Amino acid sequence: MLNGVDAKKAIAGPAAQALVAAGFSNATGHNAAANAAKTAVYFVPGYQTDATLVAIALHFPPTTVQPLASPSPPDVGNPQDANVVVLVGADSAPPNG
Repeated sequence: MLNGVDAKKAIAGPAAQALVAAGFSNATGHNAAANAAKTAVYFVPGYQTDATLVAIALHFPPTTVQPLASPSPPDVGNPQDANVVVLVGADSAPPNG
């Protein structure tokens, strides 16, 4: 879970906690490498279904689910060994963060 809005706002952590509460494991919050205008739920090959379920759990539209490019987009940075990466952009950030 990456906060692509404002590093001073608590966005990624609470969203990661919501995923854990929904039954997902290994959800952690971090700041994105750069700010992002659009939210995306990226997946590596074989994990599209998981990414779709994550998007549903977070109430993101299906259009946010997309394959993770190689190299990764600049705002994602190094996804390390993540199979699904959620980038919360300005279009989905809570108004008060």
